[in-house]
Amino acid sequence: MFDDVAAWVPRADVWRARLREAEEAAPSTFTTNAWTVGALQAAWSAVVQTPVPVAAPSDHLVASLTTAIRIGHDTDTVAAIAGALLGARWGTTALPERWLEMLHGWPGVRADDVRAMALEIVRG
Repeated sequence: MFDDVAAWVPRADVWRARLREAEEAAPSTFTTNAWTVGALQAAWSAVVQTPVPVAAPSDHLVASLTTAIRIGHDTDTVAAIAGALLGARWGTTALPERWLEMLHGWPGVRADDVRAMALEIVRG
């Protein structure tokens, strides 16, 4: 996956090594996660190290976010990064319905409205 973007990444060898470290070490290793790089490593480790359930692969989103939060320290940053990565992987279909029911933005904007805006953006 990293190879897809490596050509545009300054010092790609450094970032490849940091992501590899996150893939090999347990998520709990990355407790210095108030630092941006540590937060990325913690999030990446949580996503990669959390097993994908065979029966319901999209449950990986919830399990990975739970792992990310349990690392501790700067949990909101780590979970936000993990959520972005997981959203790119699984999309909104992996979000539990109870989470979508709580989702809201500007007054009157709900989950379905956010989906509709995203589709408009993608379609141009």
